[in-house]
Amino acid sequence: GVDESLSQLAALPGADEMSGMRPKVQSAVALGGLDAQALSLGRIRGANAAAATLLRVSARPPPAEMEGAVNVNGQSIFDPNEALVDRFYVVLAALHLQARDWEASAPAGEKMTNKTMASLWAKAIDSVEAKKESARDAYNRPLRLHRLPSDLLALTEPRQVIITGTRLPEDTENWSAWVAKEKP
Repeated sequence: GVDESLSQLAALPGADEMSGMRPKVQSAVALGGLDAQALSLGRIRGANAAAATLLRVSARPPPAEMEGAVNVNGQSIFDPNEALVDRFYVVLAALHLQARDWEASAPAGEKMTNKTMASLWAKAIDSVEAKKESARDAYNRPLRLHRLPSDLLALTEPRQVIITGTRLPEDTENWSAWVAKEKP
């Protein structure tokens, strides 16, 4: 009788009547997907914390948010001549010092030959490298005479380096042709 009298006042609650009392979970990406990332990286520990994170995250963020596209365009200018010229003049200065030493120490009648000049160039490279300076081109190759451009090679010609004219032979072999043939 009591149930019937109460039913007249209000309808009896059904099975889903209490569902309105539970808080509803919003299924949205929490903090831009950081919770899902933290969960996958193991930063969220404990079953309850993981469950709370899963309730807040309903789907993966779109790929644009997860992996932002970055367009990068890079460009560099590689000028091998700059390193070559800078290092060449250091070796050329050492060559002039080697030539002065040769002029002072060689027997009086000895004349400068292309082969002797090439050996002085090799000594100049060794002396520069002994001072912990680079005697290499931009490709890290030693500054060999046959690799030099013609304008720099002309500066190493015996007639350009030797000061004492009596040390130069009257008949000379073409320096550029000799270097191209012998590749010192």
